[in-house]
Amino acid sequence: MEGRRWAGMPALVLCLIALGVSYYLFARGVKLESNQGTGADFCSTVFQASCDGTLLSEYSDFLGLSFAGWGAVYYVTLGLLVLFSTLMRQIMHRQLLSAAILLNLGGLVISGYLSWLLLSGKVPFCPLCFFTHLLNVALLPTLLLYRGGGIRSVFSDLAKGLDYVFSGRPQGT
Repeated sequence: MEGRRWAGMPALVLCLIALGVSYYLFARGVKLESNQGTGADFCSTVFQASCDGTLLSEYSDFLGLSFAGWGAVYYVTLGLLVLFSTLMRQIMHRQLLSAAILLNLGGLVISGYLSWLLLSGKVPFCPLCFFTHLLNVALLPTLLLYRGGGIRSVFSDLAKGLDYVFSGRPQGT
């Protein structure tokens, strides 16, 4: 099944929105840790619920970087995979989108865990954090539509892509 060409733009837009939110949360967390984050933040202004408690919780970082920082790296990587799949459509479109789907599946596991922390009350509820997890969920069907084909072919396309990267030859030549 051929992918839906129109689905590339929504995938990029979702990545850009999620990147913007993640970066905002990362910057807010850095300000809070350096004691410069006083005053109202976006969440308290718009949602009447502060995200500061979540950003300062014991669950807010991994390997020395906040989850918001990891989120920014994640969404940049996903966005670049989608962008390169468009620019390299004739060479590695499905392979790059297969890598994006695999990365997204891993991200969904982490989003599930972090959403559970928010919804269970282990950390204060952060509307913007939860919004990024919803965007992450919305990315999977968008990526699948843009790629085309079934989920089963993701791994064979990844193998073809790796072969091309390391051998310099397209599959079958």
